[in-house]
Amino acid sequence: MRIISGELKGRTLVSAKGVDVRPVTDRVKQVIFDVFQTRLNLKNAIVLDAFCGTGSLGFEALSRGASRVVFVDDSTDSLDVLKKNISKLCVERKCDIVRSDAMNYFARCKENFNLIFADPPYAFEQTNEIPFLVSQNNLLKVNGFLVMEHSKQLEDWKTMENGQPTISFQKTFGNTIVSFFQNKIEENTK
Repeated sequence: MRIISGELKGRTLVSAKGVDVRPVTDRVKQVIFDVFQTRLNLKNAIVLDAFCGTGSLGFEALSRGASRVVFVDDSTDSLDVLKKNISKLCVERKCDIVRSDAMNYFARCKENFNLIFADPPYAFEQTNEIPFLVSQNNLLKVNGFLVMEHSKQLEDWKTMENGQPTISFQKTFGNTIVSFFQNKIEENTK
């Protein structure tokens, strides 16, 4: 695994051997960040990398200008690898590590983010509830994005009464789908 663009371009990440982690491929990561070229300015962005594993998406965001990343995972093994990567990249001042179940973190978090990555295991039974929790707890800043990598089999998203959140667009990679949810500004109709 490596960082594909930005200030840390080309730097390699420690990978998790023997840990139940499914790292984001370079191809998927490139497409995700290409989408943001015209939709989200990462300069000084505050990012949440939930179900972070090795931290690949969060580190890519840091490399491209994010000012801070909060990494959340409940696996001691994943967090050990994450800490090695933070040290290897010398980005300690820009990273916060939270050992927590991501769903519990979403429910109690009081911070707002420009960008949230959620990459749960494909077998995670509550994946469809993540956009609902993010929206219900107002975790995205205006025009912020929630980006979720999930199995193609996931079809039913839990929604609030007003139909939010909604998928802005999706990208498909074989059995993997990346869904982009955006917290859009309500246009003033006065």
